[in-house]
Amino acid sequence: MLKKKLIAGAIIALALMVVSVASAATLPLKVGSKGADVMTVQAKVGVTVDGSYGPMTQAAVKAWQASNGLVADGVVGPKTWAAMTAT
Repeated sequence: MLKKKLIAGAIIALALMVVSVASAATLPLKVGSKGADVMTVQAKVGVTVDGSYGPMTQAAVKAWQASNGLVADGVVGPKTWAAMTAT
């Protein structure tokens, strides 16, 4: 019985890890990055959504980071991504 519970617990933990990895962005996002994750960031910071992380996106990310109490470096790392996608 204990063995079945341990196996079931391991399966649940593995499933949660797979879901977590599947929903995570490819970070960091910075000048030169492209794709759907960049489009998510662009929509959040209010610039033209074209999927290409350029200087305009970088400047908008810096402003967004500063106004949200984050280090304003213009790079979307794990902390910035988490804050952007939390709401």
